[in-house]
Amino acid sequence: MGRGRIAGIQVRFGGVALAAALAGGCAAAVVGVGAGAGAAAGVAGANSGKSMGEIVDDSILSSRVKTELLHSPLVRGMNINVDVDLGIVYLTGVATSQREVDEAVRLARAVQGVRQVRTNLVVR
Repeated sequence: MGRGRIAGIQVRFGGVALAAALAGGCAAAVVGVGAGAGAAAGVAGANSGKSMGEIVDDSILSSRVKTELLHSPLVRGMNINVDVDLGIVYLTGVATSQREVDEAVRLARAVQGVRQVRTNLVVR
């Protein structure tokens, strides 16, 4: 387990949680994270067949895509769920128009590292 200082606060962290939090721009999320997060990610990796690196990469992509959706004035990002599996982004949820669906897909595709976008967004 590593130790570090963020803004003068001493923190302890598991390597996976730190990498995911810092890469996603969420340094505050690291505070209070214990070794359990790393162990949980290890269990998830064992169950999914993915390596730790793939789990971290997917987590980072998910955070980046969600951030883009939340910052867009055309997309209601809170209504769209983002899942990532080996670089493939799955968008599910509800959109108000086809224009919103198209913009969500465009934003997701623009994120570096995204291999493909599949949408299950429903227009209501």
